[in-house]
Amino acid sequence: MKKAIFAVIIVLFLSASCIVYVPTDVNREPRPRDYPQADVGDYGETSLSYFYDYLSPHGAWVHFSPHGYVWVPRHMGYRWRPYTMGHWAWTDYGWTWVSEEEWGWACFHYGRWGFDDDIGWFWVPGTVWAPAWVVWRSGPSYFGWAPVPPGIEFSLGYGFSSREFDVPHHHWIFVESRYFMDRRLDSYIFPFERNLTVIRYTELHQNIVVRNNRVFNEGIDVDTVRRATRQRISRQTIEDDRRPGPVRDELNRVRIYRPDIKESKESAPKRFVSRDEARKDLDQAKIWDPKTPQGEDTSVIRKKFDQETRVMERSHLEDLRRLRDKYDVQENGVRDPSEKNKIKKERDVAVEDLKKRHDQERRALSERQQKDEEQVKKRIIKKPDKSDRGER
Repeated sequence: MKKAIFAVIIVLFLSASCIVYVPTDVNREPRPRDYPQADVGDYGETSLSYFYDYLSPHGAWVHFSPHGYVWVPRHMGYRWRPYTMGHWAWTDYGWTWVSEEEWGWACFHYGRWGFDDDIGWFWVPGTVWAPAWVVWRSGPSYFGWAPVPPGIEFSLGYGFSSREFDVPHHHWIFVESRYFMDRRLDSYIFPFERNLTVIRYTELHQNIVVRNNRVFNEGIDVDTVRRATRQRISRQTIEDDRRPGPVRDELNRVRIYRPDIKESKESAPKRFVSRDEARKDLDQAKIWDPKTPQGEDTSVIRKKFDQETRVMERSHLEDLRRLRDKYDVQENGVRDPSEKNKIKKERDVAVEDLKKRHDQERRALSERQQKDEEQVKKRIIKKPDKSDRGER
């Protein structure tokens, strides 16, 4: 009996030892399942410093004047842009971005996105929740959106401090209007070389409004979207999720984590780098996917090139069709032969001018792709010039 009791004690001791003395790597960065949970109060409140901890595994915090601490995502793939990996949903708060990124609940609904030549796209934390911090452009054939730039003051009492603010043309994201409600919008987004031409065919909408201390993004009129996409678009309800994570689009509702964020000016990220350090560390991430091993075949990036080229060519055909239809309507509206001949000549001149712009876009796209592929192959850290940013 004593031997049996002694054996049980030994087993219990060894079991406890296995639990207590499992070694851990205290210096490793958290894996996705280790992400910190917010210190949420009774009313879903948490501090701005929570963003610092939650987002650190996904990117780098950079001290970047005049914005303070900004966040730059990693592993986003070739030529990533914010508000591209996901889809739009029409909700009781207006147009709501449903992101595919794990951290999308934070960076597409609080704060603003900006672009810098040295570090690429960066996110400036904010405390006000919105369905999407974007402005819009729309036309007969194209819908577009762009992140509201940082530095434009916004309050729940007054809205934006300025109704006029500049959005660089290469920040706009355009698709053919018929694809606007697609669940994989990234397959239809134009390369930014198209933007200068497409902007001419669209008008601006800055429909971010405040009602009862809540932000709504009404963007493009929903009936316009219904006609363009030929889809039945029902209004979905936004429901609060209890934990951070991917936004979930579930039939008639969108579930999203949206705590009440409180300002905390004294807080700072546990790890951050200077702008100079970020320039060296992050520059390549604007061009290639850091998850791809060095020396690996560039077939992935070439597939992206093929997609960009197909999307551009398809939109070129749409441009020409729309222009010819416009002149056909004018021609059919007159009977005088001389007037018809005049309209035909105007159409021919307009078509040739449009084809020249299309040729310029093709050359710009080809030049940019060639430069990017060379950088991918050589892993050269190189500051992009104006042509890299789509400027002409």
